[in-house]
Amino acid sequence: MLRYYLGVPTARLLRRPWPHPPVTSKYNPLQRIAYLAMPLLGVLAVASGWAMHKPVQLKWLEGPS
Repeated sequence: MLRYYLGVPTARLLRRPWPHPPVTSKYNPLQRIAYLAMPLLGVLAVASGWAMHKPVQLKWLEGPS
């Protein structure tokens, strides 16, 4: 899918057809990566906010000083 999306602008400029890859499942690989990344980034946002809120108790989460 990444190769498809990176090739679309070039194909448009060269006025060539750019075939879409076959659809084999409900979500393509880029969508799957995005759906996996969102909960992980949410946990990271909560952890970093928690570390800023309680820096004395969570010094290990704050990082090197």
